[in-house]
Amino acid sequence: MQIADRYTIHRLIILFLVLGGFGLLSLSVLKQRQKALQIMTAEMSLEWIEEGALEYEADFDVVPRSLDTIAAHSWRGVASEDPWGNPYRYELIEGTEKVSARIASNGPDGQLGTDDDIERVLEFISEPRTSEDVAVEPEGESEPASQPSQPVGGLQNDNQ
Repeated sequence: MQIADRYTIHRLIILFLVLGGFGLLSLSVLKQRQKALQIMTAEMSLEWIEEGALEYEADFDVVPRSLDTIAAHSWRGVASEDPWGNPYRYELIEGTEKVSARIASNGPDGQLGTDDDIERVLEFISEPRTSEDVAVEPEGESEPASQPSQPVGGLQNDNQ
């Protein structure tokens, strides 16, 4: 083998090593971008779930009890799973003056309670009652009209 052939082989080996390094670097960057896009998708889905819950409350004057209830009444369609294949969580938060809810994804690791969890907390406008608290009145059995109406927001009319 001549010196020129050896030199060419060395150049090819170096070229393949450099190209392989760039390939690995590119793969790493693509993985990071994929993860960032998945996180953005989960955040967008949580925002849509929040909007669906608030729309449900505005339409029915009650707080939705579950993600299924929100999904059934949302015009957008609500995803039930995050980009990593785990179900979104929707939990009412008890013990607050107003009704609040937490909507969340377990994040890329799929584990509850870790640093990569993605969540939103929303507050409802309605009083603390849910769709389970609202009973449908049978026809003809509504409250008599003679009962005085309750003042709104605690304000009373002194002219009565």
